[in-house]
Amino acid sequence: MWTRDKGPSPGYVKQCRQLTEARAAFTWLRGGVQIVQQQALRDFDRAVKNFFRGTHQRPTWRKAEVHEGFRIVGPEASKVVKLNRKWAAVNVPKVGWVQSGFPEPFLTRSPTG
Repeated sequence: MWTRDKGPSPGYVKQCRQLTEARAAFTWLRGGVQIVQQQALRDFDRAVKNFFRGTHQRPTWRKAEVHEGFRIVGPEASKVVKLNRKWAAVNVPKVGWVQSGFPEPFLTRSPTG
């Protein structure tokens, strides 16, 4: 755990290295998707930097079942199949196809339709 006497807290790159070491040591952590875990570290790093710049409030813990979500980047992110106006299927790595509802602003529409 970080304390003031240990110097500056680790940044995103160092935390990613620590994540890789932890994934090698713990099976339960290896069961998760590394991209999602790294994006959570990146989000936290950005939140801390914004807090110390004075542009945002202090980062808070995420609450269970409130505004839950994650993002997938890279080639995995393009595996989305639109089923109809309000539903789509998303291929989540290590989970499979998940059907999900999306609010209207997030749906992509053709310019002619």
